[in-house]
Amino acid sequence: METLGDVKPFLDQITATKIQHFAAEARVLTASEMKAITLPKRITILLCLIYSAQVQTRDNLIEMFLKRMRSIHHKAKEELDKLREKQQSAIERLLGVFTNVLEIFVDEPVNTEILGQVIRFWHPEEERSNC
Repeated sequence: METLGDVKPFLDQITATKIQHFAAEARVLTASEMKAITLPKRITILLCLIYSAQVQTRDNLIEMFLKRMRSIHHKAKEELDKLREKQQSAIERLLGVFTNVLEIFVDEPVNTEILGQVIRFWHPEEERSNC
């Protein structure tokens, strides 16, 4: 439709309602009926039909784009929810392990060497700053 060019400048003097009316008229006319119309009116009616078709095509493309974007957005939200669930279960497992480690530390006398290893594991930058 865009290869037919921008016909809007030719229709500047015609109201939007009249353009719609002429486009509807062009849709129902047969070729012989169209030929019977005077040349200026025939050109005007055809330009209105082309313009209307271009507008409708753009509207349809935008609607398709919006539907596609909604679908992509919906799938992305579902994927994000799945990732959150995986992260939540990983965090829960880590907390379980950490709880077990803490229980061992509570039950056993404090071994400063192991405690130092745990601190260095969780805060490796402190080890470098102490050197």
